[in-house]
Amino acid sequence: MEIIYIIFFSLEMLNKFSKRWVRFDAFPKIEKGYQQSTSTGGLLTILVLSCMFYLAITELTEYLTVDLKYEFLVDTTGSKQKLQINADILVAMECHCKFTHQIK
Repeated sequence: MEIIYIIFFSLEMLNKFSKRWVRFDAFPKIEKGYQQSTSTGGLLTILVLSCMFYLAITELTEYLTVDLKYEFLVDTTGSKQKLQINADILVAMECHCKFTHQIK
């Protein structure tokens, strides 16, 4: 029963907050009699929307693009220890030699 009361109370508070939010308007609408539509205003609106769309798409593609950066550094710790490097090389050519470990 307490859970239902908490949910109801939360919804009631949310409803009060949403009513206040709806009443808040940073840019109140002006009456139609004071508005004047022009082709320059329409063109400017289309231009601004196009720029915003272009910027949004380029930022999204930049965010989704994986950029790998490889960096190699020389070990300058001054260690006198030698590093053992093993190299396995495979040569793709026929060998006409007979070795003892080859079975035919």
